[in-house]
Amino acid sequence: MNESDREADMVMPLVSVIIPSYNHDRYVRQAIESVIAQDYPRMELVVIDDGSQDDSQNVIAALSQRCLKRFERFEFRHRANIGLSATLNEGLGWCRGEYVSVLASDDIMMPGKTALQVRFLSSHPDYAGVFGGVKVIGAKGETVRENAGAEKDFFFDEIFLHGFSLPAATQMVRADALRDVGGYEPSYAIEDWYMWLALTRSGAPLKLMPDVLAAYRRHEGNTSAQLEHMKNERLKIVSLYSDHRLFSPALEACYYVSCRQMLQQGERQLFWDAFKELMARRPIAILNPKLLRLLFRVYFPKEGGQ
Repeated sequence: MNESDREADMVMPLVSVIIPSYNHDRYVRQAIESVIAQDYPRMELVVIDDGSQDDSQNVIAALSQRCLKRFERFEFRHRANIGLSATLNEGLGWCRGEYVSVLASDDIMMPGKTALQVRFLSSHPDYAGVFGGVKVIGAKGETVRENAGAEKDFFFDEIFLHGFSLPAATQMVRADALRDVGGYEPSYAIEDWYMWLALTRSGAPLKLMPDVLAAYRRHEGNTSAQLEHMKNERLKIVSLYSDHRLFSPALEACYYVSCRQMLQQGERQLFWDAFKELMARRPIAILNPKLLRLLFRVYFPKEGGQ
């Protein structure tokens, strides 16, 4: 390495990527290769297999030599299952980078993602993290749709009220900010929403860029398909801020998101159970226009567009 290369490394932040892997032997190769293909030079990668029962370990191991050549540091670990948040904390403890990106083992980084986000965070020190648009793909990699919008800053209040679009697959966050809030909390299954709230509680915003920066894969194994469980997890997280001035509307927003997803997946009984639960806790929520529109869809499915 010559002197100019050393100087360039001094001003070019190291980026850490954490890939938690669990039973994704069909997808994990593509996830890792998408990180290898990033055009940003200073990167390190840790892949942690969280007790997979399929062939994930062998798929990852077969890529180890390529990773050792590509990254400044590379680590592959496999052990018994301890859960996603605990795995992310393990990865965070290994990382030395200034910025951290977490990539699920069934998702894909788009080319140029890392360099673009590093440029933003390096020139905007007040932001805790940066995100982008996402392409939703199916189990076979087919494009379902693209979710990308205008550039926007998101603060705690909007995130608390579920008025945000911050696709987890596109994230890049300051490592110090993650550590300052204590890392991920294993008690909560919705680790991304928990973390976005923790990162913005002190006032630092999160940036959404208009560029499509990752592909998010939808398939039967996605945790978000567990509708009742996810509803309860949202309620656990919102209860952490029960003394916040926006707690009541945030509670309604949790139920609204869950009820909407239940209707979208045709789970009407789950919808009614959640709706009755909300009415028991907060009867005035019947005046919430969003909830009223959901009720309209139930009683008038054709007119409501379902």
